[in-house]
Amino acid sequence: MKTAPFLLFVSLLASCAPANLRPVLTAPAQQKQPDPRVILDESVRGNLRILAVRATTGSDGLLKFQVDVQKIGPAARTFLYQVDWFDRDGVKMDLGGDPLPWTLLGNESDALTMTAPSPLAKDFHLTFRLRPK
Repeated sequence: MKTAPFLLFVSLLASCAPANLRPVLTAPAQQKQPDPRVILDESVRGNLRILAVRATTGSDGLLKFQVDVQKIGPAARTFLYQVDWFDRDGVKMDLGGDPLPWTLLGNESDALTMTAPSPLAKDFHLTFRLRPK
């Protein structure tokens, strides 16, 4: 008989709870695989974090990509980045240029967006390294 008052109490509590409450499910942390198209030189590791890489082909037939990065640490740093373009067979095309500087402030997040200079470019490699002082 002692269970009857307990069951009555539990049923009263349940009737007071809002009907739209759902349990919060937390997904297990997933280990993200780094995108092999973005290469971080040893000098950059610990200074730059790749947050996301997205690539698409526009209506003009040109490959476009965006790489979201975050500078790790409070100090501003200048990085050099270089894009190498590859054709559909994976052969490096002679479309790249010299490395370009990019300065990020401490803990700053930013996006680097690039468009292929030719519709024959079907893939890319983006390499980051620290600019020598």
